[in-house]
Amino acid sequence: NASTVTSSDINDALNGGTSVILDAVSGGGGGTGAITVSDPITKTSGGNASLTLSANSAISINQPITSTCNALNLVLETSAASTISIAANITTNGGTLSAGGTGSTSAALISLAGGKTISAGAVTLTATTISLEGKLVSSDNVTLTGTTITETTMASGANGGIELNTTGGTLTMTADTITLNGDVSTGASTSSVILKANTTVGLTGTMALSGGSLTIQDDTSLPAVTVGSTASLTGVGDFVIRGSTVAFNGAVTNSGNVSLQGGTSLSLGASSTVSMTGSSKTLTTGTSDKVKVTSVTAGKAINLSSTTIGGALNLSETGLASISTTFGGLEIGTASSGTITVRDDTVSSGNGTFLLPIA
Repeated sequence: NASTVTSSDINDALNGGTSVILDAVSGGGGGTGAITVSDPITKTSGGNASLTLSANSAISINQPITSTCNALNLVLETSAASTISIAANITTNGGTLSAGGTGSTSAALISLAGGKTISAGAVTLTATTISLEGKLVSSDNVTLTGTTITETTMASGANGGIELNTTGGTLTMTADTITLNGDVSTGASTSSVILKANTTVGLTGTMALSGGSLTIQDDTSLPAVTVGSTASLTGVGDFVIRGSTVAFNGAVTNSGNVSLQGGTSLSLGASSTVSMTGSSKTLTTGTSDKVKVTSVTAGKAINLSSTTIGGALNLSETGLASISTTFGGLEIGTASSGTITVRDDTVSSGNGTFLLPIA
């Protein structure tokens, strides 16, 4: 039969430092195997404890689950390919959050409603589809695994985005398709973001990394990567964006190394910018329509070079009408020896001087 467990009974046990397991199985008499949290669950005293909600079908969090005294480790698991819906705030006071299926079964959907916040330590979400419209804040590692992962910032004034406020956590997403329309931020110098997708990666929001690296690629196959014109990627660590194709229309501001690598094509849109603010940094690109590199520090050099000695900087297929310099000089050649070849073209000087040293 369908059963009701009062929130006061759960609260009393958690406040005494006792862990609670609610196990719902489907059966006769109207039982569905679902779990619905319809009253707030609040841990206000006692030592660390855990709350496990184990269902045979859907789990619905419709009221807040909160700890204000020591950690509350929360487990949401379904033994069927069903949904885990989070439509209320979850605050674990540093406790972990794990949501997904049991054994080899994966949850069909994990959703976080817009305007709602999950605040926890380490967070692990595993489902066929993961949809985040609210805000996810973690003080540890965040691991999202599924087939489709979508993160969206809601309308103005609503909570949204993923935030790592830890001293060294990593956000890892693994799926066929990853779409980040909302914001991602890290508050620690060693926090990194890793996006592994088999098919596509789409970015249109703001990603602000305080220190760690950004890596977009997959271990076995390269996704098609699209960075929209509204996307802004900022940080100080190394950025690697690698895909079968890369269409980059956003902006990068980074004091670390930047690598944009398209397996078959790399397209940089007319409004895209890559601003590297540090010295002695490397920008690596594949075939591109446009690369804009600016130095914000006077006297710093920008070097375009081949990673292999003996390689060439080939502009013959770019369609450039000219190579110009507004200030400073244009230096061609090497410190020891080199060859400058002009084919069917004219070398001219308006008011300047050509120096051709002859040994």
